[in-house]
Amino acid sequence: MNYLVKVLVAVLFTFGLSQSADAQQRGKVTRIGTLLSGSPTTHGHNLKWFREGLHNLGYIEGRDYVLISRWGMGKRKRLPELAKELVAAKVDVILTSGGASIRASGRATKSIPIVAGSAGNLGGYGFVDSFSKPGGNVTGSTFKGSVLNLKRLGLLKETLPKAQHIVILMARSSKRFRRDLKRMKTAGRKLGLKIQGLKAKKIATIKRTFESNGDPDALIINISPEWNSQRQALAAFAIERKIPTMCQQEAYAEAGCLISYTVDRQRMWHRAASFVDRILKGANPAELPVKLATRYKLVVNLKTAKLLQLKIPRSILLQATRVIE
Repeated sequence: MNYLVKVLVAVLFTFGLSQSADAQQRGKVTRIGTLLSGSPTTHGHNLKWFREGLHNLGYIEGRDYVLISRWGMGKRKRLPELAKELVAAKVDVILTSGGASIRASGRATKSIPIVAGSAGNLGGYGFVDSFSKPGGNVTGSTFKGSVLNLKRLGLLKETLPKAQHIVILMARSSKRFRRDLKRMKTAGRKLGLKIQGLKAKKIATIKRTFESNGDPDALIINISPEWNSQRQALAAFAIERKIPTMCQQEAYAEAGCLISYTVDRQRMWHRAASFVDRILKGANPAELPVKLATRYKLVVNLKTAKLLQLKIPRSILLQATRVIE
């Protein structure tokens, strides 16, 4: 009996120490800065997923952490100043996404840890030395955009076997995009497709181009801060002209894009919480390996297909992770 009492006392003592340590750790409310290029409407779901990830790890907002958010509202030029605001606010870590936001954060600070919730090709942009050992203050989750682009092209051809002319819409040209466009043109030729790039930030520009050169058989839309806020209007424009669209985010499919194919961003933003958790517990971002996305989502909007009078092949529907009806 005495032995059992001693064991119980020891257990209670250990539990008490653990609770005391937790209470001491919670004495400081962590300040997590977030820098996203869009708005709460276009990118709010990312922070929702991040909060879910923190909740799953036992964090309670307001008690353990607060978010100090800055939104680019689709204007890249605002990002450097917003990043400086987060540094001035003395946040403990910066959570961000996309090349422009990561670059702005990296230029604003070399000491505050920066976690990429989701970003294409962190290594290719030079944000990290390697996936296994980032080497600086940036780490997080990434994906290979060039691989996704080629997969989208194949899915589009499978959906539209008679398609020949594909236009890829971009808000701005870059060395990386021009390289990817060249790869897609090479892959397109093997599929019997003529691939063209179109630089535009407004629907009126696209309309003028199509009226002058004719509508393409399909339109691939590259996401950008400029197009995020216009995605519903862009989808409506394409439907009106009976042009099938392939997009890079599920939110675009929800807005009316015919098909979207992308990484599982929800999983990536849940994982961002684990990066932040490890950093707050003392992990060095320079030695915290970057995670490469391994899960993908294919979304098909059958409402849009009906408006376009298209029948989606069964092979595509069988691959879909979500069908919007």
